[in-house]
Parts: sequence; structure tokens; C-alpha cells
Amino acid sequence: MKKILLFALVAIVAVSASAIDRVKKAPLPREQKMAMTSRSNFGGIVKQQATYQVPEFKAVANIQAAKRADEAPELIPAYSEWTYFYTPNAGGMIPQIMYDGASFLVDGEKAYFKPFSSLSTVLEGKVEKGAANKFSQYDADSITFDCSKVFATVTDSLGNVTELYLLPSDWVNYTPVRGEGTTFGAYYFAEDQELYIPSSVILALYSADGTDIYEGSDFYVACNLDLLPQTTLEKYMCKGEFEAKSYYGSEYDYSGDCVVYFGSDSYCIKGFDSANEDAWVMFEIDENDDTKCTVFENQYLATYSFYTDKTHTATYRGDIVTVGLLQKDGSLTAFNSAGDYASTYKVTENGDETTTIANADNTVYGDYIYGEEDSQSGMYEAIDLNVNITYEKLEDGISSVKNNTKQSNAIYNMAGQRVGKNYKGLVIKNGQKVIVK
Repeated sequence: MKKILLFALVAIVAVSASAIDRVKKAPLPREQKMAMTSRSNFGGIVKQQATYQVPEFKAVANIQAAKRADEAPELIPAYSEWTYFYTPNAGGMIPQIMYDGASFLVDGEKAYFKPFSSLSTVLEGKVEKGAANKFSQYDADSITFDCSKVFATVTDSLGNVTELYLLPSDWVNYTPVRGEGTTFGAYYFAEDQELYIPSSVILALYSADGTDIYEGSDFYVACNLDLLPQTTLEKYMCKGEFEAKSYYGSEYDYSGDCVVYFGSDSYCIKGFDSANEDAWVMFEIDENDDTKCTVFENQYLATYSFYTDKTHTATYRGDIVTVGLLQKDGSLTAFNSAGDYASTYKVTENGDETTTIANADNTVYGDYIYGEEDSQSGMYEAIDLNVNITYEKLEDGISSVKNNTKQSNAIYNMAGQRVGKNYKGLVIKNGQKVIVK
């Protein structure tokens, strides 16, 4: 049975996955724990959407990667099943699932690490083969990465250049505070090509009297990365189908294909969220009952800009996260405080060897916007979700699943990246290859 084989393979992945030290989840601010009893409380902010940014650590316009005289070898694109995204709007550090912005390579006594896909800077490290460390029993080698060199530069409007370093950091009240160290450690498990970096690193000024965190560097915080090659994890992914019934009304319903990754204790699903079809959402499996799972609150999904006035001349930033809601008789009533602001699901094994994940316990999956001010915060979407895992392989890789019917006008290049309507060349539109001249 293909399903049993798939689950059997999962057990051999990520020797040190349990080593990640997950911090306490930040709660929703008290003033936002409000009951939502009518559609008017939810609908308005959806119409304010203006511009969009994908939920990766994207470059601020005037930040440039440091130039290197020596080029690093080609690195391996990786996933980290769990990391943290820094957003002051949502109270600091919040989880981000299946982060794919990092890459690495361990080659003999040298290691290379690129934490952000949008900056080309690569850190170099020294591998201490056979040295005793806390993961020696798993045949791990320790690595020391050097971060004493300039990582990036910032040029202001007057042409002044500021040098930035990627520095080790600590967390204080969910906010990163830089340290003064010039190295940080990592562990490499050669058998699985797994690189575990327990440190948190931030882009910051190095001088003792400088700013702790560069303004805008919330896009440049890497936390507790446990990296495995993307090609490895894609072996544990398969296709799924979903239906999403919106509590805003049937005109907002949507459906399509999604991707399911089988983690050690979770399903991670990509493609169903209306805020961003490229965002992964983690469904944690109940440790005592594998027929139940939970989407916990404050998983980072996307960053949008919203207009602040009717003239569309000014915008504010809004970070979108997961949140659970309660419903009764088809109406939303409140945030789900009983389940730690989570939404809960029933997992059903079907006779046709598919698996269904569906809302349970009167909870609803929701997307919540943290604006720069409380008045700019509120619900973006609330859906009754049903996912059917088909266990079909991803023949063309993860980028092949791109047919959310709510976004049927979306266009993608041959790398699976979304492109604008003015893009020229061979593209994929509505699942078909088309040449745009």
C-alpha cells in the first residue's frame, strides 16, 4: 500500500529534529481577543489589499550583499521544517513552517552556509571531524562558522555606507537582541546531510554603541535552523485536494490542489491558504490520538501592504498569521481560547486509501492580520477546511501544484515562480504551458 510505504519512510528522516528548542508561543494581544459575531467584523479589511510580498526574508531595497573575492561552491537548497520569523507587529518571534530560504554545503573540513536566498553572501565554517560534542552519539561533526566579515551594506540617500554583520543573538520578550560574538556553532549529520544550527543570528551593526537591530532587518533573522536538502524532504511529499468554504459568503469559496509533507509529528500543507498559496501550515498530530490534529495560532503566512485611506496614497504593513475561531450554527462567535487559539481537525482514513483532514469541535481556520496599530488589525479570512490526501507523487517537484481555483488568472514561469501579466516567454497558466510574446 502506497500510504503505508510513505509513512514508513518518514521514520528515517531528521535524526536531530527533536533537538530544536521551540520557545513558548506568543499569545494574541489582549485587546485583540474579541468576539466576532457578524460578517461586518470580518469583511472590510479584505477589500483593503494593495500590494503583496511573499513570506520569505526579502531584501530591503538599499541592502546589498557583501562582495566576496572567492566564490563558494554550489550550495544545496534546503528546508527547515520549523524556524522563526521576526515581526514586531505580532509581538516578536513567531513560527514559520518549511523555510526554504537557506542553503548549505559541507565539503571535507569546510562548510558553507547561506541563510537568506535574497542575499548572496555565504558564510564559511570549519568542520571539526570527530570532536566531542553533545550530538556525538549520533555521529555529528561540530562546525564553527565565522561571522567576523561584513555580511551586507546599507547605503542611505546621501550615499553614506553602513556595514552590517550577521551576529549571534538572544531573545528577550520574543525580540532578538544581538550579541558581540564573531562565531556561532552548528552540527552536521553526514548520513542524512542534515545541518542543525541552534543559534539565532540577526543582521546588525557591530559597534558596541550602534543600533541593536538594523531597521528593516526583521526580514533578516535566522533562528534555530534544522536544514535538510529539499530533494530529501520532497520524497516525503505528495498531492492533496482541498475545499475551503468561506464564512464571508459563498462568493469567497475556493478549492484546488495542495502539497502535503509528512513531518515527524505533523502534516505540513501548502497551497490551500488564501493569504498566500506558497505558505506552509503545520497541522500537529495529537501525541495520544493520531486521528486528531491541531493548527496552532501565530504561524507566519505572509506580509501585505494595506491602504490607509480611500485615495490609496498611503499604506501600512500587515503580517498575516493563523488563528482558530469558534462557530455556532454557521456563524463565527469568538476566538478559540479553549484550544490555545488553535483550530482542531479530525483525521479519517478512507476506504480508497486516501486520508481526509476536516474541521472539528466547531473550530474554524482563520487568517488574522497584525497591523502596525490595533485599529489596523483584524480577520482576513475564515474558512471551513477539508483536505483530502491522495498520496500521489509530485512528478515535476513541489512547484507543480499551482491550481488554486481562486487564483485561476495566476501565471508562473517554468521554475514555478509567479510572474506578472507582462512577462514574456514560456509560462504556465491554468495548468497549461503557454508562450507569451
